[in-house]
Amino acid sequence: MKKVGICFSKDLQGQDPLGHIVTKIRVYLRLLDLMQKEGWEAYVLTRKTYKGGGIFNGGWQYRDGNF
Repeated sequence: MKKVGICFSKDLQGQDPLGHIVTKIRVYLRLLDLMQKEGWEAYVLTRKTYKGGGIFNGGWQYRDGNF
């Protein structure tokens, strides 16, 4: 299974990692839905937790419309 993430530059906190997005929220949710429909594991990540080599220390998995 492929793992795909959308990575943001700011720290993401709380239960809603896309809470800081207002205008384009539907676009991001649609993209996450399409990735999941393809059978991919979809994640929202922050580059501040990037450890290198494709490894992140923290993130939110998107599954069935929830994080």
